[in-house]
Amino acid sequence: MNEELEETGVSEGGELTFAEIYQSILEKGTFSIEVPTEYAAAARLGVKNCKAYYNKKSRQAGIPTDESVLKISESDLSDGFVRITWAMKNRGTVPTRKPQIEILEDE
Repeated sequence: MNEELEETGVSEGGELTFAEIYQSILEKGTFSIEVPTEYAAAARLGVKNCKAYYNKKSRQAGIPTDESVLKISESDLSDGFVRITWAMKNRGTVPTRKPQIEILEDE
């Protein structure tokens, strides 16, 4: 059984709403599901629209919005399904090694 489906309490063959998927992405930073190939586009668009909807509602309520970007990757599975993985990525960042901080001493 898919590990992430077990964590959300959904068994094989279950259904998740776009809001449930987006909530899982927010909680974990990354989330993967397996959907039939014909539903992959709807899943990607639905989660993107859900994020936009919640950001709009947050702005209207004066609450800070989620400024991160959803990075989406897909991999085709051999049984007619696609694994879609969403990951949160902050805007305007690049991967780095551990920063080296120089401490300047007073002379």
